[in-house]
Amino acid sequence: MADRLYGLDLSIFYLINHGLKSPLLDKVLPYFSDFEIFVIPLVILAIFALIKWRLKALWVMLILGAAIGLTDTISFYGIKSLVARPRPYHVLDNVNLLKEWGYSSSFSFPSSHSANSFAIATVLGWFYPKTTFILIPAALMVALSRVYGGVHYPSDVLGGAALGVLCASAALFVSGALKAKWEDSKAVGRVTGDEGHFVLYNLLAPLALLYYIPRLMKEKEGRRGFRERFGHINIPAERPLWIHAASVGEVMVARALIESLRRKVPDLPVLLTVNTPAGRLTAERTIPEAFVSYFPFDFPWIVRRALKKVSPVFVVLTEAEIWPNFIRIAKKRGIPVVLVNGRMSERTHRRFTMIGAFSSGVLGRLSAVVSQSEGYRERYIDLGCQPDNVHVSGNVKYDMLPEHKGPKGDLKDFISRIGRKIVLAGSTHRGEEEIVLDAVAGLGGTNDRPFLIVAPRHLNRVGEVEELLKSRDLSYIKRTEIVDGSKGLKVSSKDGPDVLLLDTIGELSSLMGSADVVFIGGSLIKGIGGHNVLEAAAVKKAPLFGPHMGNFPEISRDLVDAEGGFVVSSAGEMAEIAGRMMADADFALRSGERAASVIERNRGATERCIELLMPFIKGSTER
Repeated sequence: MADRLYGLDLSIFYLINHGLKSPLLDKVLPYFSDFEIFVIPLVILAIFALIKWRLKALWVMLILGAAIGLTDTISFYGIKSLVARPRPYHVLDNVNLLKEWGYSSSFSFPSSHSANSFAIATVLGWFYPKTTFILIPAALMVALSRVYGGVHYPSDVLGGAALGVLCASAALFVSGALKAKWEDSKAVGRVTGDEGHFVLYNLLAPLALLYYIPRLMKEKEGRRGFRERFGHINIPAERPLWIHAASVGEVMVARALIESLRRKVPDLPVLLTVNTPAGRLTAERTIPEAFVSYFPFDFPWIVRRALKKVSPVFVVLTEAEIWPNFIRIAKKRGIPVVLVNGRMSERTHRRFTMIGAFSSGVLGRLSAVVSQSEGYRERYIDLGCQPDNVHVSGNVKYDMLPEHKGPKGDLKDFISRIGRKIVLAGSTHRGEEEIVLDAVAGLGGTNDRPFLIVAPRHLNRVGEVEELLKSRDLSYIKRTEIVDGSKGLKVSSKDGPDVLLLDTIGELSSLMGSADVVFIGGSLIKGIGGHNVLEAAAVKKAPLFGPHMGNFPEISRDLVDAEGGFVVSSAGEMAEIAGRMMADADFALRSGERAASVIERNRGATERCIELLMPFIKGSTER
């Protein structure tokens, strides 16, 4: 992981240091790094401010000085010496170093210029939010100039920016600026309301783009529709219903809602937005009646552009898609925003509690929340939602399971010729494939070993999984290599492949009915929260999953309580349950039937959601 991050850091460094090289930037960008030329103008401005605003200006200057002092102290006397990272021109060849900057003997991480500029932007932006449209670009230009000039890596300026924002935020809190704002906003020249929290959010948000945009640009599918992420969403229909779904799982929730809505409001156009390329491909394939686009980045000017272009009558966010600027600006424009099939894990609740004032300001602007369970409802209320606006519908995912049709074409022929017990590991993440392979290694002998199907959650990890299989001396075939069933391949013999690596989208669920054992990933490692286990239950397969099912606590608990699902924490536990399922057909059958019964008991959430949404839809369309 460290090598990959360093490689990305170098790639972005050379992209800026070489790719942007021009005589114009050679002249302009040094001004953003030479703070000395701003000393006299800033002194004059400070004197003017003291004469005009006196104590107000003095208060802001004191906090600004504290923020910069804290930033410099931590940077120069702490992090730089601790990390001791040489500057790019000390260790890299062919660095375009602006000569007028000379050479520095100090270390590289973090960038103090970047830290100070973001500290200044944070403090001034807090007190004077209308200046953020100047402050944020100026701070970003300072950061850019340090990489362009060859004196810092991108990660240096990113770390510096984060340090500056954090130190400035600490100075604001410790100084009592928040208390002064709440008690008498005019005492410090601040506007009323919660704009300060959004200023801090908008200062931090650009830092995420430094990580997110390079990842998008690396993949062809990520580059597709890039303008849409900046609010350029073109939809031929007027005043549509806007539904937003993060990725594949949420898209299927949206599909269930759209199908039900079509029966009640057949002429209402629908815009469906997503975050990921996989989500977009799934939406375009399964919901042809919807206009599909990427969701805009959550910056005020981008959100305003998108809402102006789309002009939705109503917005539905699914599950955990809470975007502060989008919710805030839609509220200002009088556009109702409802969170549907809402879920909030304990981890998310703890994080939101830490920023309670900001969380309540965001969630309190939602027109309604339709949560999956009573437990989730209580968490939303605890974070600031009005109790009357939070409802419980159950989980829509119980209703959205299509009729199982099994694999088709060449894949069907391939599966039919395996002739062995099949273990399916679906939606796996880094660190889980090793555990699955260890478990499968303990099942069966040389001639009766089970056949393994591995479906990584993210297709950009296929190469990584291939290397893992090679390191275990396991033969494998990728789904995209199967042509006409690969009829010449000896699938069922000991000479055939050990593993089918599923490197396509949309075929995982079709294979679950053919498997003897189904494991659902994202659950053995912390930080993911698990993935949907209901597709396995729908085909009467009792799923195995890890202990970390924070995204689906009720579903996983219901399955375990009904003995229709099994928690496994290690390769040994997985091998034990899988071995029993393969050896005892009655046990596997009973467990699968119990899993299916859990689904039947919990259907109906979609219609309850639609009933709660209809008043908003009718009210919006009548305006």
